[in-house]
Amino acid sequence: MQLESKVLCEEFRQEVNGKYMLLGVYRSVVVVNNFPKERRWLEPMRWCFFAGVNLDRKKDAGRYVIRSISESGNSCMPDIPLEIKADGDDFVQLPIRVIMNMKEAGEIVINIYKEGSEEVYFELGRIFVRDAG
Repeated sequence: MQLESKVLCEEFRQEVNGKYMLLGVYRSVVVVNNFPKERRWLEPMRWCFFAGVNLDRKKDAGRYVIRSISESGNSCMPDIPLEIKADGDDFVQLPIRVIMNMKEAGEIVINIYKEGSEEVYFELGRIFVRDAG
């Protein structure tokens, strides 16, 4: 696997022609200021992470899970299953809707793991969440 592109945004929509429309694009840093300070870390945060990955279908074929891990080592969202078949295009788009329960600002890493393994197969990207102050 090789990462070709990644975008962090508020939402995406898939058009009838198969193209994606990305809405509210962020840098890799998200400043959390949607809620008053006393409620800021009580509500789940919602983002979309959109990645384009080049594949070697023979090498990368298999079952995987996409998982996000916070700096404290906790998973921030449920695992997302991913199956890569041996035949098909050598490029795949991974539109991921992320709902994260976080207790404080920090870094989140989104990784791909072989199904049933705790060893990282591929890192999709990092998101930095910063408190507005």
